[in-house]
Amino acid sequence: MPGDGGYPYDMSVIVPVYNAVEYLSRCVASLDAQTMPQDRFEVVLVNDGSTDSSLEVCQDIALQRPNYVVIDQENQGVSVARNRGISAAHGLYLMFLDPDDELTKPSIGALVDAFERMGSQVDLLTFPLSYHEAGSGYVHQHKRQTWLTKTGVYDLNVYPFIAQTTVNVCVRNQGEETPRFDEFLRLCEDQRFNTDILAAKGAIGYCAEATYVYWRYDGTSAATRHLSRNTFDGIARNYEHFIDLAEVNNTFARYAYALVIYDTSWRIRQHELLPYNVDDETRNLCQQRMDAVLARIPRDCWLESPYLSDTLRIYQLRRYSKLGEVEGTSYDAEGTTLHLNGEEDLHVDPPSVVIDWLLRRPAGVTMKGYVYGPSFAFEDKPTLSLTVDGKTSTADLRPSRCGDEHTGISLTKAWRFETSLPPMEKTYDVSFALRLGDSEVPTIKLVFDLQRCNGRYIDAKKREFRDRRAFIKGQTLHAGTIKDLPAWTMPLARMVMQHREKGRPGNYDHELVASLRARLPKEVAKARRRHVWLYDDGPAGNVALFQMLYDIQLGDDVTRFYVVDDAKIAAAVQSLGGMTVDRGSFDHVLWFLQAEKVFSATNDLEDIIPCDKSVLERVRDFTREGQQYVLVSKDLDRIDSTAFDCGILPQSHGATNLEL
Repeated sequence: MPGDGGYPYDMSVIVPVYNAVEYLSRCVASLDAQTMPQDRFEVVLVNDGSTDSSLEVCQDIALQRPNYVVIDQENQGVSVARNRGISAAHGLYLMFLDPDDELTKPSIGALVDAFERMGSQVDLLTFPLSYHEAGSGYVHQHKRQTWLTKTGVYDLNVYPFIAQTTVNVCVRNQGEETPRFDEFLRLCEDQRFNTDILAAKGAIGYCAEATYVYWRYDGTSAATRHLSRNTFDGIARNYEHFIDLAEVNNTFARYAYALVIYDTSWRIRQHELLPYNVDDETRNLCQQRMDAVLARIPRDCWLESPYLSDTLRIYQLRRYSKLGEVEGTSYDAEGTTLHLNGEEDLHVDPPSVVIDWLLRRPAGVTMKGYVYGPSFAFEDKPTLSLTVDGKTSTADLRPSRCGDEHTGISLTKAWRFETSLPPMEKTYDVSFALRLGDSEVPTIKLVFDLQRCNGRYIDAKKREFRDRRAFIKGQTLHAGTIKDLPAWTMPLARMVMQHREKGRPGNYDHELVASLRARLPKEVAKARRRHVWLYDDGPAGNVALFQMLYDIQLGDDVTRFYVVDDAKIAAAVQSLGGMTVDRGSFDHVLWFLQAEKVFSATNDLEDIIPCDKSVLERVRDFTREGQQYVLVSKDLDRIDSTAFDCGILPQSHGATNLEL
């Protein structure tokens, strides 16, 4: 009998729905695919006054599924919708799922099992949050999974940086006593809900076997939102509440302080700490309120936070009079040391030289950038020297500040420079040296932050353009030529360029090809960090094949890519939860090279190679070690696998018969 204590279901999944017709089928498909039997969990769809056909779609979904319930209400916001779902839920445990997101197959069953094992040790259970960027296909994990690594109970005083601010949580159903979302908060309502529950026991449960798939779409990032005065008031009220909790609960204090630091740090970077479109007097009042809140955070918490850059850490410590008096600075190969009066010395990153402009002309190259470091607020004007072909010159530095009028902060002082380099007709190196006062800085960070990373013309008449034909080696800028780049990059770059410019004849840009070539080694190396399986449909691809491939039991950390040419098949594959990639795209090259296993329905594995075979041979060094290939075919006699060491799987066999 599902559940206990009078609950007919083990789990209730609460889904607030507002104008979500485009995503509902994918969300529901992920629930239909759960390994837990459907009669052991219910889904509560709460239509929050949608103006599209979401209500009708929800009703159709519920008609076909006895474990679904539909609630309709006037538009009142996501918190009210979730609270309505909590009140109507009949599950022993409650979890939340937005209609444009998904759950991996084992999630609900794994969460129920984990909660039952942990018992009364925790009131809230979290699980991995996987971000999927819809535009780029990029997948990454939340930073809290740096500390949450395996299923178990975590003491928040020992692991204070978890920052559970999102809705990938599961809580115990306590009927009328179940905590509710704050319906007056327009933002961060899930952060308040989670924190209030966690404060009681100062512990959080973690289930590594479940995954919440969070989809991000273009135009929906935090950077596109402008805070209203009311929204700011809600955020500030949250911070004040969290710090109040910290001051009366020692076992919860480190977590509460770290949570506020985490939230303010990304809001500062996204220009979302203070309200927009308000007059100066209102902004000053808001800044004073925020300062009063943050000044209550102890010095040690600012120092230990992993979410702060050294620059922002020092700025905040100085702003709230918690840094102490800086008596001097020193530099060594490890970085920078601030010597403090009466406090322990503070070790921070070395200074950085950032190149944000390379403009190539026939007469030479114009390079622009800036020098900055966490210690610059305590130093006189630095001296930057550049050496090219044995000739040393000193850059003219102009003071600048990294400030932001919207968040009311002014970070560390920086120094801008502009200098001329020889024409890029030959290979040469530019080495950099930095002095601060009487001190030679032994180690600097040299980085690219180009404002535009391609080689298109700025002015066609003058034939001026920026390009990425230069790259960094340690503390040296290497200005190269085409000959300096690996030979295999040219055909790959041409392929990418042709794919981009398809349908626009005559727009082939040789300088863009050059810039792509320079990026390829870095992009391929970056892709090595991903755990990827690539499935290829081949000319005979079909949805049944993809379903079989999808049914193969893999870990939840595996990213699956399907190479699909047909638009209808692509849509069907996406409905199964797969990621698709165009056959002629640069992404196909990256994922092919990094895939642990490559499946294909074609009769010849050479058909799935994303580039010319001779090019592939030259790029083998980038291939994941131990890469394997598997053919899935009805016509075993016709298979030509001489070019690959591969396994062969008859399509008639089920995925359960596949030994990997």
